[in-house]
Amino acid sequence: MSSNFVLSASLPGHSADVRTVSFPKADLLLSGSRDNTARIWRPHPSAPQAWDIARTLTAHDRFVNAVAYAPPNEMFPEGLVVTAGQDRIINLHDPTAPDGSEPVLTLVGHDENVCALDVAANGDVLSGSWDSTARIWRGGKEVHVLKGHQASVWAVRWLPDGQSVLTASADKTIRRWSASTGKLLHTYTGHADAVRGLALLEGGLWFASCSNDAEIRLWTFDGDLILTLSGHTSFVYAVDTLASGELVSASEDRSVKVWRDGECVQTLTHPAISIWSVSACPATGDIATGASDGVVRVFTRDPARWADEATRQAFEKQVAEQSINSQQVGDLKMSDVKGPEALAQDGTKDGQVIMVREGTAVAAHQWSAATRTWQKIGDVVDAVGSSRKQLHSDGKEYDYVFDVDIAEGQPPLKLPFNANENPYVAAQRFLLQHELPLAYIDQVVQFIEQNTKGVELGPSSNEYVDPYTGASRYRAGTGSAPAAGAGAGAGGFVDPFTGGGAYSTQPAPPKPSVLPVKGPFLSFTQANVAAIENKIRQLNESIDPSLKLSDGQLDALGRVGAYVGAGGKGAEVKEEDVAVLRGVVQGWPEAERFPALDLYRALLAHSALPSTDILLPASSWPAASPAKERQTTQMLALRGLANAFRTEGGRARLAGADAESTLDALAQAQWEGLNKLARVAFASVAFNYSVLAVTGKLPSPTAGTKLLNVVQLVLEKEQADSETIYRALVAFGNLLHAKEGFPAQVKRGKDLARAAAVRQGAEQRIRDLVDEVGRL
Repeated sequence: MSSNFVLSASLPGHSADVRTVSFPKADLLLSGSRDNTARIWRPHPSAPQAWDIARTLTAHDRFVNAVAYAPPNEMFPEGLVVTAGQDRIINLHDPTAPDGSEPVLTLVGHDENVCALDVAANGDVLSGSWDSTARIWRGGKEVHVLKGHQASVWAVRWLPDGQSVLTASADKTIRRWSASTGKLLHTYTGHADAVRGLALLEGGLWFASCSNDAEIRLWTFDGDLILTLSGHTSFVYAVDTLASGELVSASEDRSVKVWRDGECVQTLTHPAISIWSVSACPATGDIATGASDGVVRVFTRDPARWADEATRQAFEKQVAEQSINSQQVGDLKMSDVKGPEALAQDGTKDGQVIMVREGTAVAAHQWSAATRTWQKIGDVVDAVGSSRKQLHSDGKEYDYVFDVDIAEGQPPLKLPFNANENPYVAAQRFLLQHELPLAYIDQVVQFIEQNTKGVELGPSSNEYVDPYTGASRYRAGTGSAPAAGAGAGAGGFVDPFTGGGAYSTQPAPPKPSVLPVKGPFLSFTQANVAAIENKIRQLNESIDPSLKLSDGQLDALGRVGAYVGAGGKGAEVKEEDVAVLRGVVQGWPEAERFPALDLYRALLAHSALPSTDILLPASSWPAASPAKERQTTQMLALRGLANAFRTEGGRARLAGADAESTLDALAQAQWEGLNKLARVAFASVAFNYSVLAVTGKLPSPTAGTKLLNVVQLVLEKEQADSETIYRALVAFGNLLHAKEGFPAQVKRGKDLARAAAVRQGAEQRIRDLVDEVGRL
């Protein structure tokens, strides 16, 4: 038996975030997802490391956020699977029933999303909800409502004796209650943020909690804090106990950590941003995880259940190819970047992360104490790209601090937000801090999105899906704000059981059309001007003397930077200053020109300057190269093209004399040589051109045909990124509305769209869009 966990299986099947997993038995694994389903997995009879979907549970019509297992009884010898979610309902299912079977029991009583479940040995159910209560259910009836928390109850746990329960809340407290009377027995305080998970230790002699404060705490039931485990660098969502006495924890920092005797002994980095859930199997010691990439994964210490070498290598490659925002590597600063020689020195502890410069790029490497090696866990992005920071009253710096008017005559509340974070996380933090109903979360997110227009859509990795509605990715037609005063029932949801609306047997109304989309243009305007200028000055010190900039030329770049930093406000930047910038973009070697190209990219969002003729040659387009500098410059060039659509003059150039030459150049793209960020930018340029087409502003039918070829290139070549495909599908739909292209082209485009949807596992927004395109 190995001392380290190794990947045993990756289980695709869900089409959205896997929010919850439970691993109660060696032959039973449960998962719940934002795709509105729960799944029952069973081991494959002839392959110990493979799992099959035994049943898909579809009784919920909104996100499934909690699953649990009820032990066998006389009526149900295989036990029951318990599920709960955003529809406020708890369902109990017979795991042996066929797909499509109704739940054997439904529990109704919570007023908000049910996000936590646990089941006692006698079958009593314990639930926690956003309505700030926990509830105990026995024989299908509610026997106690545990009231006292001031915010959502995120975690619940039965104690082994069945006489008391634990609850953990976003109000930063943990509470112990009598299961027989429902009375509060003890309150545990100490966490600095929402408490998200609970686990019992040593048979229930003490317990562990985890929190958004990135810490895990070990407690006695008398309230004494035994130990604090620090090592995660972001929210810790879940914690569980191994039979060995070790702990496992799951976090927003992309990792699951294994803890022994107060120390982290192993870090399992995932190719996903959020690891929402982790569960340990009592019988085998294997662990299962659920993550934001929609995959359930199983890890084991038993070599007999290890995945084959090719599968493990593919997983490691996925991890290494992830893009990591520079703010996701803990307390490290860009000034802490080390040279490659740092990889020859041992790390100080398992999970330690260092940033290592690789040419002009930066990669994150993590120390594995088990193998005594540094393992690459991704490329650090946005080292030049964070917005200017603003100080919030909590003493922390943020990209934005908005004033939010809540009520007439009252001072506005401060809403802090970083451009690289999930807007749903920021909205939830704001609502909980000010004790506002979580029903307003969508309105707060829309406020953030409306006030950050032009900032790159979504986090830098373009991978993260928000945990509540999935809206952190680009969705065509989501620009409108919700109706004022929308409350818990906003969005058209009606609960037929609790009276949230009248029950109706009428068929659901057809989904509203997305197409055509006539704007806004997609752009990438975020820029850390100070960092860009510092990098140019640094490179200027070592550049060939014949290319070195004078102090006056550096001052000219400073004036351009000031104009960009002010959001293009004030007097238009002078042509002679732009000429200096253009000279650097066109004249410096490729490995050194990227900060100047980044500045020109940002400037195009505010000034009607030449784009195609400057950007594409500066990035050696379309020639591909594995070199990071080529991938970076091509990504920046494509983002610059997208930004050029923001100004009337820029659009006039791209829709006029530059249209056909730009589209011809894009059609020559060497797709496999573009990194993920570049592919998203490429699709954004295609979308922006499609907006011109659907508004009748393309110069000729020939340009429309060329644009259709560009869009079809994306649909044919893109194999992995759903965001790239979605933007290309919207562009294709716009072109169909604009009647561009020949019939044969249109048919081929529809075939490619359907094939792209299949490759993506039919993500809902893509499925809906492909259906709509098929009807055009």
